[in-house]
Amino acid sequence: MPGEKLKLMPVEILNAPVELTERWATPCFDKLSKLDWPAACCVSSFGANIGLRASDNDLLRSMIDRLPPYVRLVDRDKCDTVISMIRGGREPGSRTRKFHLVYSNHSLIGRSHRIEEILNLFDFQLNIIIAAMSPSRVFVHAGAVAWRGRAIVVPGPSMSGKSSLIKELVDAGAKYLSDEYAIIDQDGRVEPLEKPISLRENGSRHQTDVPLSSMREKVAKQPYPVGLVVGTRYRETAKWKPKKLTPGQGLLLMLSNTPAGRINPLRVLSSLRNVAGQASSISSNRGDAKTTATSILQLVDEMAV
Repeated sequence: MPGEKLKLMPVEILNAPVELTERWATPCFDKLSKLDWPAACCVSSFGANIGLRASDNDLLRSMIDRLPPYVRLVDRDKCDTVISMIRGGREPGSRTRKFHLVYSNHSLIGRSHRIEEILNLFDFQLNIIIAAMSPSRVFVHAGAVAWRGRAIVVPGPSMSGKSSLIKELVDAGAKYLSDEYAIIDQDGRVEPLEKPISLRENGSRHQTDVPLSSMREKVAKQPYPVGLVVGTRYRETAKWKPKKLTPGQGLLLMLSNTPAGRINPLRVLSSLRNVAGQASSISSNRGDAKTTATSILQLVDEMAV
């Protein structure tokens, strides 16, 4: 996998300075760059180039260890975005306890006394940046599976119940594509994303991963054209009563969950318009994920007749 070589790369040689491209450079970022950054590198994923830098080598290694398989090391110093992390903690001879900090470009996006919380925020921010900055793919915040040769895409924000529904669709026989982003290529197909299903426990923010290795033959190995877009949100007492959407409504459903919509609206609109034109779209609140998954697959079967 492309991430393995990166994780084996000695941090000691990852110390080249990283800078922002002219389009994204700001005076505030230049001010942050005047701090000491002894460890830095640039990584790339789906055409998005991201600089990583840290206040010490061990912290950079912790960032690298968290990188997913679809991120690789690249030899460049100009990046579209730079994520910077500063280690906090107690200083020798002082009672003051400093926060661990994480920045996206010049903006402070999080601080905590727990380094694990900051690294989790780094994970989240990295994927948001890839989704927003990729020049060759459109990332829709959605779960996705393949069934009968077509992709079923379930757009929605975090905490809307996407992952639990995707897990039930896979258990019912569908091929797993992703539980976080539907990655749409230039031909309007959804590509597989090498990421485990992350299930939340009892509606909390704590997640438990279902590794890809445990699903084996249930993981898709190729891209699929979109056949159905499903707008749904979990409600404990809701009944599954899907309403057919127009292509325009299906387009808006995907667009409202697409991070790159504000950065490159014309390209995103063109891609999603093609998807909405070839796929059916439905919407309904849902209750039980297992019952809903069965109904969705039956609906796709009926559409194929």
